[in-house]
Amino acid sequence: MSHRLRYTQAVVFGILLFCVCWTIVFRPDPLAAIDFTPTDTVDLENSLTRLKEFPISSRRASSNIDQVFQNGCRNVVKSKNKANAALVVLARNSELAGVQKSMFSMERHFNQWFNYPWIFLNDEEFTESFKDGVMNMTSSGVSFGVVSKSDWNFSEEEDRDSEEFLRFSEFIQNQGDRGIMYGALPSYHKMCRFYSWHFFKHPLVAKLSWYWRVEPDVEFFCDLTYDPFLEMEASGKKYGFAVIIKELSNTVPNLFRHTQSFISKYGISVDDKAWSIFTNKRSLGEKESIKLIDKIRIDHLLSNFSGHIGNRLLSSLSRMNLPTSFSSKKPFFHGEEYNLCHFWSNFEIASTDLFSSPEYESYFQFLEGKKGFYQERWGDAPVHSLAVAMFLNISEIHYFRDIGYRHSNLVHCPKNAPDELQLPYIPASPDYASSAKPDKPPRVSVRDVFRGNRPTDGIYQLDRGSGCRCSCPKNHKELEDSPSSCIGRWMVLTNDKYKGEKYLDKYSMAEEVKRTIIRGEKLNVKDILKTHHKYPT
Repeated sequence: MSHRLRYTQAVVFGILLFCVCWTIVFRPDPLAAIDFTPTDTVDLENSLTRLKEFPISSRRASSNIDQVFQNGCRNVVKSKNKANAALVVLARNSELAGVQKSMFSMERHFNQWFNYPWIFLNDEEFTESFKDGVMNMTSSGVSFGVVSKSDWNFSEEEDRDSEEFLRFSEFIQNQGDRGIMYGALPSYHKMCRFYSWHFFKHPLVAKLSWYWRVEPDVEFFCDLTYDPFLEMEASGKKYGFAVIIKELSNTVPNLFRHTQSFISKYGISVDDKAWSIFTNKRSLGEKESIKLIDKIRIDHLLSNFSGHIGNRLLSSLSRMNLPTSFSSKKPFFHGEEYNLCHFWSNFEIASTDLFSSPEYESYFQFLEGKKGFYQERWGDAPVHSLAVAMFLNISEIHYFRDIGYRHSNLVHCPKNAPDELQLPYIPASPDYASSAKPDKPPRVSVRDVFRGNRPTDGIYQLDRGSGCRCSCPKNHKELEDSPSSCIGRWMVLTNDKYKGEKYLDKYSMAEEVKRTIIRGEKLNVKDILKTHHKYPT
C-alpha cells in the first residue's frame, strides 16, 4: 500500500511539474498577439493600455526617432573637442550641503572625465563660505552670478502701497488657502518665472550653446562615459530629459488655454507627434458625429434659407439645443486638452538657442501678459514642455534613459547593459577611487529563450538594459512604472510604426455634407464618417 501511495504521489508530482514547466515556457503570451507588419500602425490608446499591463521599465525604448547614445559603457577618451556648455545651478547660500551632494554625484559619475565648468546663480550675493564649499568639490572652472532684482521680482511688487501689489498678495494667499503646492510661496513663483525666461538672458548663461541644469540634493546612479552635449549636437537633438510625469492640475488651470490662444494668434504649426506628448485630442463618438452632421445640415439650411424660415421653426431648433449658427472653419474643430504631462525641468540638457529664440520670447511675453505666474502657480516645467512641443519636432527631443537620477523621492534608474557592454571603472581622480558595485544586468529567462524573446517589435520587445555601471537604490520604486509617469506615451509616439491618431476631418466632412444636400442626394452617415476618419498627413 505504501509503495502504491508513493507511486501515485510521484505521478501526481510529475504531472504538476510538467504543467508548471509548460505554463512557464509555452503558455500563450498576451504580447505575442501584438505582431506588427510593415503596413500596420501603432495605435496610441491601445498601446498605452497594453503597456500598463507589463512593466514599462522592462520594455525597449529605441527607434529611429530616438535611442540611447550608448548602450553600456564607452572608453572615455580625453578629447580636445568640447561643447560650449556648462552645468548650471540656481541655489541659495543655505543650500550648500545639498549643492555639494549633487556636485559630488555629478563629478563622480560624469564630470571627473569631461571637466565642464559649473555656474552658480542666486538672487543675492553668494557668501565666501558657499564659494569655498563648492570650489573644493571640483577641479573644473566655477563662476558665480547674481540675478538682478528686475529679473527676479514681479513688477507688481515694486510699489507695496499699490492696488497691483494688493492683488498680487491676494492671489498668493488664495493659493495657500486652497492648498496648492508651493502656491503660498512668492519665492517659488519667482523661481518658476525666472527659469521660464530670464534664466536664459543671464550673462553667464546667454554665452553658452548648451546647459545641463542641476538642482541641489539630487543623485545620479550610472556612469556617463560619453559627452551628452556633443552627442546631442551630432544627432540634431535640442532638448533632453530624464523624467516625464503628470503635473498637478490645480497649478495650471489656464496655461493650456492661453497656449492655444498663442498658437492661434501667431499661426504656429506644431509637429503632431511632439504635440501629442502633451495633448489629448477629443474624439467624437457615433452619436456625437451624427449630431454634428445634423448641425451642419441645419447651418446650411439657415445660411441659405434664413429669410424663408418662420419663427416657429427657429423656436423648434432652439429647443433641440442646436446652434442656429455653425461654422465649419478648421479652428472650431481643434478639440484638444492638456493631459498634464511635462518634462521635469530640474533635469534638462538643452540648447540655449531654443529658449532664447524670438519665437520662445514671444511665447513667454504672451504668458507674462496673462499674469499666470502669480495668479496661478505655473511651473517652468510645463511652460518649457509646451514650448518644446510647439517649436521642435519629436526627433529633436531625446530621452536620457541611461542616466539614473533621483530628485526628492522620485527615482529613475535603468537596468545595466549586458556584461559584454560594460567596462572597468577607471577614475580620473583619486577623489573618486572608490566605486559602488554595479547592479547585475537583467537575465533573459528560460521562457524568453524558448520563445526567441517574442515579439521583437519596438516597445513590445524586452529591454536588455542600457546603463553603464548603474548602482540603483535598493528596493526603489521605478518611476517609469509609476501611474504618474508619461514615459509610456513617449515610447508609443516615438515608435517607428506610429503614424499618428486617426481623426475626423470635420472640415472636409462638412463640405461633403453640403454638396450632398445641394445635389438633393440622401446622406449616408456611416459612409461619410468612414471616409473622413483619416491619419494625419
